[in-house]
Amino acid sequence: MEAFDTAVQLEPKTDVWVCTVCGWMYDPKLGLPAKGIEPGTSFEDLPYDFVCPLCHAPKSDFVMKVEVNPDDGGESITNA
Repeated sequence: MEAFDTAVQLEPKTDVWVCTVCGWMYDPKLGLPAKGIEPGTSFEDLPYDFVCPLCHAPKSDFVMKVEVNPDDGGESITNA
């Protein structure tokens, strides 16, 4: 008998990215107009020197938000 009988499927929830330091979320649908980032700007297209507007963590400290497949419970988690 194997230790795990089923695998949990993780799928991107949206293009939302989460700061692993403070939890602030960047949603490309909204952009960040106060910082000159227009709605529709993907995370990948943010400037290389982008930092979290709350804690100033660098872009490298963000992870894409994913969720467990709804068939497996549908809980939101972050991909760490």
